[in-house]
Amino acid sequence: MSSTNRGSTRAPLDYYRTPAWAVHRIMDALLPPALYSLPYFGHWVEPCAGDGAIVRAVNDWIPTVERKVDVLWQACELDQRHAKPLQASLGRDFLGMRIGDTLTWDDPDIHYQASRFDVAMMNPPFRQALQFVEWGVAHSLTTVALLRLGFLETSKRNGWLRANPPDVYVLPNRPSFTGKGTDSCVYAWMVWEHRRIGRQHGEIRVLPDTPRKDRK
Repeated sequence: MSSTNRGSTRAPLDYYRTPAWAVHRIMDALLPPALYSLPYFGHWVEPCAGDGAIVRAVNDWIPTVERKVDVLWQACELDQRHAKPLQASLGRDFLGMRIGDTLTWDDPDIHYQASRFDVAMMNPPFRQALQFVEWGVAHSLTTVALLRLGFLETSKRNGWLRANPPDVYVLPNRPSFTGKGTDSCVYAWMVWEHRRIGRQHGEIRVLPDTPRKDRK
């Protein structure tokens, strides 16, 4: 998702690579409570994976954690051109990779004895952000999505968001999705936990500042 250069031609299929530093900030702040009892972080899915930027960022962050943890990934990407770099990002031990439309992937093969992934983590395409978030909530215990703060507005999303308010982790630094300057919007990671669906309100937090030298 990106609003850079508003009014200009958008990237094909709304493909904008997520900066690793932005992923690291939410990983620093959030160890999904549903996973506390596990000896590993669990089975994760990236439903709009691109070339695997989020997957790589999470995998690079994991060695910074004191205890040994593992993430087993499954990923879905619409654009066949990203298949090779995505598979390389997933590593040798992964649940699977699908090239196709996530929103028609009604029954993903999770490969373990549970009805949901532990985590769905994504930077969804702008025009289908709500649909991807709904898919994540339906298929995972915890959904983590990088979204514009403006996602919280408009009548179209109002009913769903009032029924399913997220926790909002605001990035104080605007990301660059193109390498040509920062985006024109404020972004936040929004988090839905299955165990908290149905509550009347969410929480808001501001994530720590990331030094400019680390935002490359």
